[in-house]
Amino acid sequence: MPAVKPVPLHIRQKILSDLKEQGKSVPELAREHNISDKTIYRWLSDKGKGNSVPWREYQKLKRENEALKAIVGDLTLDISRTKKI
Repeated sequence: MPAVKPVPLHIRQKILSDLKEQGKSVPELAREHNISDKTIYRWLSDKGKGNSVPWREYQKLKRENEALKAIVGDLTLDISRTKKI
């Protein structure tokens, strides 16, 4: 079996950035970079990254944040309409 070369740090950072900022999927990025899905999931769950949160928690918080922004926007619009009457 050939030795597996570690993924350079700049490539790893780009992959994680594409996941979080561009919404690309793990399988898609794994295929693009010819690495396994498990490798990317391991990066996402690394505990040794200081204040980072697990990937699933990040996604949950992101969805909650978007929902709260929508609620605040609706309430702000309702208040502005009420003031005009």
